[in-house]
Amino acid sequence: MNESLNKFQGRRPTLQEVGEIVQRLQLTRISVKNDASQILLDRYLETHPNGKILLAGFQVQSDEEFEYFVSRRWLAPYDVYSAMLSGKEVREALPELEIPVALPTDFFQFPFSKGPSGCFTWKSPFTFDGDLAHDLWHGGAYWKPSGDGRTEKQFALAFCKAIFEERFAEIEYYRCSDAWTNWFYDVAWDWTAILFDSRLRNLWVLAATDTD
Repeated sequence: MNESLNKFQGRRPTLQEVGEIVQRLQLTRISVKNDASQILLDRYLETHPNGKILLAGFQVQSDEEFEYFVSRRWLAPYDVYSAMLSGKEVREALPELEIPVALPTDFFQFPFSKGPSGCFTWKSPFTFDGDLAHDLWHGGAYWKPSGDGRTEKQFALAFCKAIFEERFAEIEYYRCSDAWTNWFYDVAWDWTAILFDSRLRNLWVLAATDTD
């Protein structure tokens, strides 16, 4: 094992060590110009006439210590997701989202966490396409659901194929249904999905809101 990782053997990293790892991370914006993504965004605005939706992807350039965290699923328990989400690269890519420079501790809740409930809670990645399909089918305040949902499910699966090749088992999925920034209308249709691709080290941010 690399000497830099030996220090983690038999103990948990300190907050200072986590902070040093996060500071070394570099996030590069990923292009999302594909038909499936555009269809999903357009469909959301069609079914949520007063709504807004944002999508951005980032490739995380990391080192061995970060990989050590990824392999142990430590990104949520040690607030690494929070640090990436509030980092300069994400805030500059999504200025309208008005992400705070610092997010609260335990903002992402890992399964079986014993701490206070955070905004983002872990969900099975196998439910992500279903959540998307439901949002598209159900619509917002001025949309009447119709049809059997098959089309919406197809849109959702096409989106999953475009951004992570439907490799659901290699994805971490966190979802928040709160208005955690001023960009959201804070009515009844606020949600944000955070996806992390453990194979490609890609971070995806999908945020939506609507009002009556």
